[in-house]
Amino acid sequence: CLPTIVGQNLAGIVSVMWLYVVLTALVHFWGRAVRGQLKPFSHYGLAVPRQKGGWWMAVKEVSAGMLLGITLLCMLLFAQLFSGAAIWAPSCTPQASALSSSQFLSVLRAEVARVCESGLVGLAVAGVEELVFRGWLQQEAEISLGSRKAALLVGMVFSVVHRDAGASLGLLALSLLLTQARRASQQASLWK
Repeated sequence: CLPTIVGQNLAGIVSVMWLYVVLTALVHFWGRAVRGQLKPFSHYGLAVPRQKGGWWMAVKEVSAGMLLGITLLCMLLFAQLFSGAAIWAPSCTPQASALSSSQFLSVLRAEVARVCESGLVGLAVAGVEELVFRGWLQQEAEISLGSRKAALLVGMVFSVVHRDAGASLGLLALSLLLTQARRASQQASLWK
């Protein structure tokens, strides 16, 4: 069973979130101090469009990106499951028929908390990773290497940072696909 945020998992979550806050601050500092950008987050792709329907367009774009990311992650997970690189562990939640109504509500409340916690942490991690990998690192690498070589370098760094040797090729492919999706949303193909 995975512990909830009020359990022993709190220290790990706070540590990861602090790391991502520091990374975000460093990206902002780099954009301002090194590249002279007045709005570094906008420069690296984290901005609300200013045209008509700006917020609505941003919500649609983020939703489409999240859907694509979830789809690609599911494909990676299924590839790992079918290749034997990962196994599916059954849920540790007791059978609903074996619980009293108060126990059922307690388990339900814990499961909802876990889903909300996972969703919030997932959104935060995905947002910062996109800012760092497809925003800052991609653009910095493109200055010296060009877009294709930069995409490969960023993909390799992305797969190494995630420390999963069994999924490294899948993570490289995921990074390349996410880079291409970002380029497509900006009407600038990576492969031109």
